[in-house]
Amino acid sequence: MGRTPTRLLFILCLGMVSTLLTGCVKGGVEYQVIYPSGYVRDPYVKDEITPVEGTSYQLRCRKSEDYEKTRAYDLEILDETGEVLYTYPKMGSTTIRGEAGDRKDTIWVCSESWSTPHHNGYLSTCLDSSHLFLLDMQNGEIVFQTEEGDNELYLTSTGDRCYFYFQGKWARDFGLFTIPAKNAEIYYRDTSDWGEKHTVSTFGYAMTPKIGTNHTSYIVARFFLEEDKIRVSWICHEYSNENGWEDIEREAYDVPIETGGPKADGTAPLGHGECR
Repeated sequence: MGRTPTRLLFILCLGMVSTLLTGCVKGGVEYQVIYPSGYVRDPYVKDEITPVEGTSYQLRCRKSEDYEKTRAYDLEILDETGEVLYTYPKMGSTTIRGEAGDRKDTIWVCSESWSTPHHNGYLSTCLDSSHLFLLDMQNGEIVFQTEEGDNELYLTSTGDRCYFYFQGKWARDFGLFTIPAKNAEIYYRDTSDWGEKHTVSTFGYAMTPKIGTNHTSYIVARFFLEEDKIRVSWICHEYSNENGWEDIEREAYDVPIETGGPKADGTAPLGHGECR
């Protein structure tokens, strides 16, 4: 048997390295949440201090006094100099982010629990829960708080609306009956009627669009948070003989978002992502 060609060996090695680095589960996708300032949260960010988008505040989590027993973290709000303004016992997480609220001197904070021991979250199918808080920075009061279920990724807030991405579910066959697939979607909940889910955009796939090729090592879903829309961009990390490894955008959707509650007739605005 002859030697493996150098180029083929090189490609195989790169593919193995990429797989090890991403730690993807079956059908897994990397998530990136990209804020207007350019700040990005992805599986590799492990900042001790996290900026609160649109403000001078910062977030930090410290192990609680009884951490060895509870595995809980305290959430700290810092000013621009690093001074601790408020501490919220057992409300933190190693994966946390925040942004300015529309109410005067308020911030939204999302504390996430991920089952990704080798990454700091942001891999599909691995989000266990999200705790969302609206905090008043004038007095430290918790204005609103809630918990979302597994694989419901918090994206951003406008007014009293909080937007989430749900990755969908594959169909499951149990012999006598089948649970149908649920397509991915972006939806919002309003603080005035949090139990109601308002779909903004549905996508024609569950979990992942069919965009990969035999030369794709991993896929990234990027969520660009803009003033009046969320741009969802699907990127494939692919190899070609001409350009080597590169990121290629395969699909993109513009999803409009609005501030405010339901329409006067009680229904919520309904849109569809525009594929570009």
